[in-house]
Amino acid sequence: MTRFKPTIVALVALGLTAGAAQAADPYGASNSYSSGYGAPQTFNWSGPYVGANLGYGWGDSNINDIDGFAGGVTGGINWQQGPVVFGFEGDIGLSGIGNSGLVDEFNVDWIATGRGRIGYAFDRFMLFGTGGFAWTRATYEFGAAEESNSHLGWSLGVGAEAAITEQLSAKVDYLHNSFDEKGYINQRLDPTTNTLRVGLNYQF
Repeated sequence: MTRFKPTIVALVALGLTAGAAQAADPYGASNSYSSGYGAPQTFNWSGPYVGANLGYGWGDSNINDIDGFAGGVTGGINWQQGPVVFGFEGDIGLSGIGNSGLVDEFNVDWIATGRGRIGYAFDRFMLFGTGGFAWTRATYEFGAAEESNSHLGWSLGVGAEAAITEQLSAKVDYLHNSFDEKGYINQRLDPTTNTLRVGLNYQF
């Protein structure tokens, strides 16, 4: 049953984000795009931004299920053409995602990604998809032995973002990261992680 908790949290967070967009944009659909169906948009997503995020992660190390909290910082830049928003985003954060067994322990120490991002803006509310590269450093312990390795991989995800003010926005996103295989002590491990995060961005 615990496997469904992240999905429930995602739906709740998405609803809260949409609510924030509605509160920030009391005119709702009337502030739509200049397409013959409403007034011109009032919010522009273009420009650089920085932010912070916090979330929950789960996945596997190839031998054990892993889970835990993770959080970090984000930076990126957007360009907007009509309702289409595209850009690049990078993030890095510390991770508590791991698993401790009777004789072994595996921990994802940190995760970083560099991704392209494309979205569709409904004025102050945006839905987006994202994908790119991922990096992580993980540590495996077996008895008294310990070994750490860096892994490269790829990242795919989706999310939603809502402008609260002209410069501050709130977001929720989901990322799936898959990493390459490396040798540890007595195992070959290729971890995967799924992270569900909420965050705040400041747009310059």
